[in-house]
Amino acid sequence: RHDTVHQISTKMTHKAHTLEASLQLYQARSQQAETLCEQVVDDRHRLQVQIGTLQRKLRLEEARAEAYEATVQSLSVDVGKSELRCIVVQQEVADLKRCIAAMEKEYTSERRAANGRIIVLERLVSDGLDEVASAGRETMKVLKERHKTLQRIEEAGDDP
Repeated sequence: RHDTVHQISTKMTHKAHTLEASLQLYQARSQQAETLCEQVVDDRHRLQVQIGTLQRKLRLEEARAEAYEATVQSLSVDVGKSELRCIVVQQEVADLKRCIAAMEKEYTSERRAANGRIIVLERLVSDGLDEVASAGRETMKVLKERHKTLQRIEEAGDDP
């Protein structure tokens, strides 16, 4: 019985550690996604600054207007791609956060269930130990009575 309790307790502990490791992995992924999103925002800002610079040069150098316009259009496409990438990353971050919340909820639920099972098993072990102790006391009483009976028989056998 004690081995079964220990095995179940070990399994529950292992499962809890596995869930904790999964949770930490998802948290790390979420942090990476947030960092990537910040980089995309920085890239977007940098590209917007470059676009502004190019637009000022276009006003100053009308002779090169077409070349600069093509560059601005190209950079605008890059900004659009960066914005789309940022949206995708933000969605991934939101998904990861939802996943982390679900994992935390599952982990908490599993841990509560495991703790409940451990308490039940501890009670079963305690009850079993009480039963064994009670049976042991009863056996000792019977043995003492038999011992007394044997002593009386021996004493009676010595008397003529």
